[in-house]
Amino acid sequence: MKIIKSDYKHGLVKLRIQSLDDLWYLSKIISKADKVEGVTFRKVSVNEKEGDRKRVYLQISAEKVEFQNFANILKILGTITESKDERIPLGDYHSFNIGVNDEVKIIKDEWTRSDRNYLGRSAGRKTSNVLLVGCDYGDASFAYYHEYGVEDAGTLSEELGGKKELKSFEKNKEDFVRKLLETINDVAKRQQVQKVLIGGASMITDTLKESIK
Repeated sequence: MKIIKSDYKHGLVKLRIQSLDDLWYLSKIISKADKVEGVTFRKVSVNEKEGDRKRVYLQISAEKVEFQNFANILKILGTITESKDERIPLGDYHSFNIGVNDEVKIIKDEWTRSDRNYLGRSAGRKTSNVLLVGCDYGDASFAYYHEYGVEDAGTLSEELGGKKELKSFEKNKEDFVRKLLETINDVAKRQQVQKVLIGGASMITDTLKESIK
């Protein structure tokens, strides 16, 4: 998370979200009645008729904050307290769906020690998405490690056959390792992973290590 502006005297901090973990931290920072403002989309009525969704700048008073990791957003529901568009009535409900790369301004009556600790931890950490890989004889599981927990990222399963048929077994093992490498690359690209941690049967991990070299 990048702190663009901070003015604790007036309770104001402006942030840019850089990762899903930042959204989780933000869910711990924003409390009920905090003011949240930024660019959002909302249907704007014209001549008492419902219009199209417009890009607008609003401020809301937060009532409910929900981190939705399945949708990669932080959802903040509240009533509109400020609007630069006269067609948007104050007091109506609105939801911000904040995602990675979005900018948001938070205004609090008081930034508590806990708020500042969460903000400092998020702003001070280097983004390091980690992919965990566990592999066995023909099976592999993938998961992303986040500050908020572990997220399942899929599985891979191939039939290697019996070790008694050595020639066939070795070929199947090499094919499995090749597919495993391709899957690791594909899964890692989904969330711009910087680190991959692999563990499992040495027969597979040793072959994987040689393939990477």
